[in-house]
Amino acid sequence: MNNKKIIYFDNASSTKPYYTVIKKMKNSLSKNYANCNSKHILGLFSKIRMEKIIFKISNILNCNYKDLTFTSGSTESNNLAIKGLIKNKNNKIKKVMSFENEHSSIIEVLKEIENYGYKIFLEKINSKGNININNLERKIISEKIDLLSISWVNGEIGTINNIYKICEICNNNNTFIHIDATHAFGKIKININKIKADLISFSFNKSHGPKGGGILYVNENLSFSSEIKGGNQQKFRSGTIPLYILEGIYESMKISTINFEENIKKISYIYNFLKKKIVKLGGKINGDEVNRIPHNLNFQINNLNKKIIKKMKKFFAFSQGATCDDFFKKKSHVLKSIGLKKNEIKKSIRISLGNNNKIHEAKFFIKKLNFFLKN
Repeated sequence: MNNKKIIYFDNASSTKPYYTVIKKMKNSLSKNYANCNSKHILGLFSKIRMEKIIFKISNILNCNYKDLTFTSGSTESNNLAIKGLIKNKNNKIKKVMSFENEHSSIIEVLKEIENYGYKIFLEKINSKGNININNLERKIISEKIDLLSISWVNGEIGTINNIYKICEICNNNNTFIHIDATHAFGKIKININKIKADLISFSFNKSHGPKGGGILYVNENLSFSSEIKGGNQQKFRSGTIPLYILEGIYESMKISTINFEENIKKISYIYNFLKKKIVKLGGKINGDEVNRIPHNLNFQINNLNKKIIKKMKKFFAFSQGATCDDFFKKKSHVLKSIGLKKNEIKKSIRISLGNNNKIHEAKFFIKKLNFFLKN
């Protein structure tokens, strides 16, 4: 099968890097190959280039460059964020709160630390995938929650949390807050200085950057401990910094920022077309239809079954849950958290749009889906 004929609708799992991202990374591998920590002229050239890129990245995020730790992606960033905070005894953390629809890299960490005596509160969400802000505030106050870990955008159903309000609540109650912004960058404008969060995770393979490229923002006033020990190349993470990955991260961030308005407009147009046609075919949107990013369309159709999905996958790449959850072994915990039954989850698929997608691809998707549902 020629993969050039497969239309890619799985951008929430990973995106195709921009052409210039690949070009910049290749150039870095061939020219700045020396270790940034080596004490010779080539190492110095790499270090100067690395520091220049980190400064540029911090300008895009509007934060202090010293507060950025570069990781392999959001799974590592989320692990480091929670463990690095709770293991620092200065923080005196005992109670940690999150939600049932969070990514497995948060939920599994919470399950692990629960075994060490931390009290975990895994809260419910409503049928649209939204949290109740008033209930959240009451819980934080009544239980004296020490740490809240929450996503900005849900990767499976695209719902958006009111991060600014949530940060305000946490700040007013001396509660640490960690934000998983994996699916937010490039889809929502992010200004770290305005968010007032303690920790923020990023992964840039979701926004046309390289796999293996992540960031953890750690507020400079935070007492925090490193997890990966070694040569102390970074304050909170040991290991040689891959300069070519940083080149890819910055280039993708730069392009996504410059073309932000244009990309949102184009993707919103495709999303609205797909939504209208899917509903016309008898489909139902999973999650909030308004409070969501246009890049994500998770829906269910009564007549959708394994045979139709298999036929559709000959033409399109899409998911039926979070790729990280290994859908073929377990059903989506996110769809379950919004009240979907097993048979509804089986009839659900997720189309996630990227900046490379075109309207004619969406039209072809509807044409094929309509044909297979009728035949």
